[in-house]
Amino acid sequence: MKLNAMEAFRLFSLKAFRNDTPAKDFVELSKRVVEYANGLLLALEVLGSFLFGRSNASQWRSAIERDLKESNKEIIDRLQISFDGLAESEKNIILDIACFFKGDDKVMVTKILNGCGFFLDIGIDVLIKILMITIDEHNKLSMHDLLQEMGRKIVRQESSDESGKRSRLWEGEDAYDVLTKNTATEAVQGVVIDYTG
Repeated sequence: MKLNAMEAFRLFSLKAFRNDTPAKDFVELSKRVVEYANGLLLALEVLGSFLFGRSNASQWRSAIERDLKESNKEIIDRLQISFDGLAESEKNIILDIACFFKGDDKVMVTKILNGCGFFLDIGIDVLIKILMITIDEHNKLSMHDLLQEMGRKIVRQESSDESGKRSRLWEGEDAYDVLTKNTATEAVQGVVIDYTG
């Protein structure tokens, strides 16, 4: 679930301080954490609980710079539980947006993925309702950075050693390696090549 900025700040304060508002010395630091969580309910809960009881501002700064990145693992693991409960076509939509289409036009992505048999119209509706993806005012598909990280992690785990055994290739080096060495397998469903670099 995604919260607006005020709701997110209040929830984070409840988790981190057991109060509606943070202590005076922690207002700016709390804003940074809330901005990082970008309204993602799960991230706010995990990060607030992680920072609860830490009363030293320098500990918070350290956590924001370093430890919050480590807490991503818990958030991503919990996001994966939600992902695992999706239908196969919706899982594929999430993975394709995470690897290829985040920030792209919904109409274009719909045409591409409907051609792959993913029933995108109903799939996107389901994913919007459970707040795993959003469509902005310019009709662009978006998802939280942590959800994108989870999707890409899932694909990398398909084969940690051989890129050609993964379902999706989005990193230039992996795609180049697989294409030039002809190591692609039947597992590869999609490759993106960036011509702008």
